[in-house]
Amino acid sequence: MKVGEAVAKILKMEGFEYIVGFPLNHLVESAAKEDIRFIKTRTERVAINMIDAVARVTGGNKLGVSVSQHNQGVENAYSGIAQAWDDSTPLLFLPMAPPKRRVTMQPSFSAAKNLDGITKWVDTMYFPEQVTEKMRRAFTYLRSGRPGPVVVEIPVDLYNEEFNDASFNYKPVKRLRSAGDPADVRDAVKALLAAKNPIIRAGQGILFAGATDELVEFSELTAIPVFTTLNGKSGFPENHP
Repeated sequence: MKVGEAVAKILKMEGFEYIVGFPLNHLVESAAKEDIRFIKTRTERVAINMIDAVARVTGGNKLGVSVSQHNQGVENAYSGIAQAWDDSTPLLFLPMAPPKRRVTMQPSFSAAKNLDGITKWVDTMYFPEQVTEKMRRAFTYLRSGRPGPVVVEIPVDLYNEEFNDASFNYKPVKRLRSAGDPADVRDAVKALLAAKNPIIRAGQGILFAGATDELVEFSELTAIPVFTTLNGKSGFPENHP
């Protein structure tokens, strides 16, 4: 099987029903063979905005993936990736990269180099045997810790290289959850109850954690007023007394 086919199979195993983007990207054809629909947009920025929205409206329970051509395609997606980084929105971007021998040469635009400051993790895939390793790591970053955009660029000449079928041992990545240390939680509650004018500023984390009911119960129990950030809207009922 080809590298592009292996990546498409992984996306199918991870539950993706469609990819969003702007041609040309060789992954589109491989994804179609896995019955993954391609949704074409007018610009790469819009494609990133669309998969950003998928994560927001589902509370992070469903992720979106976008593709683009190399160089200008990645450049055009930059502002969308930056917004997702600023708002801590999980999304996967799989742009093409220039041929392997030209990835870091001017005027090629290196995603790994230029998106490093606005992504949770970004890397370049250079060899067929890196497919499962890079994709597994990408989904581990997507499904653990503070949410954010993850990017893996794939050189245009790598898509059609042969991938050893026998080494395809990919398993979908489970979502990792963490909890606060009980002692720290007790200290936080003590500090909050001792405060003279406490207030709760609730953000998007309430939505991604599905913790609205718990937040309402806590605020009612302590009689502490709540306001939300812009990204946290609907995380607490706006008409609550």
